[in-house]
Amino acid sequence: MKKIIWLVSLLSALLVAGCSSYCCNNQQPIYIDTPPVCGAHCTVTNNRGCWLIPSTPGLILILRSNQPLFIEVRKCGYCDQHFCVLPRMTLNTLVFGKFKRCCRSSDYYYPDAVHIPMVPVGQ
Repeated sequence: MKKIIWLVSLLSALLVAGCSSYCCNNQQPIYIDTPPVCGAHCTVTNNRGCWLIPSTPGLILILRSNQPLFIEVRKCGYCDQHFCVLPRMTLNTLVFGKFKRCCRSSDYYYPDAVHIPMVPVGQ
């Protein structure tokens, strides 16, 4: 009987711990940096919205999605950069996903920071 209670307690703790901020929140902050320069204009889009960083480096709050995140960076004197970030599945989705009917956008997350190197025109 004690083993059953212990097992139920352990499973309950895992279910509660599996619901971290990554899996229960549709928003995610992302830091974008453009070494070696500052002051680049950045446009970030996915199927859930479009966000702007008027001057890099910068932090934006995006809506998470199971679709790629597209980042476009522009700065005078530098080549335009186009960058694609693929979403990752949360651990909760990987472990318990087969028990769900569908995956929500909160079941995915992007990296916390994206570094996009800028290249001067003519190099």
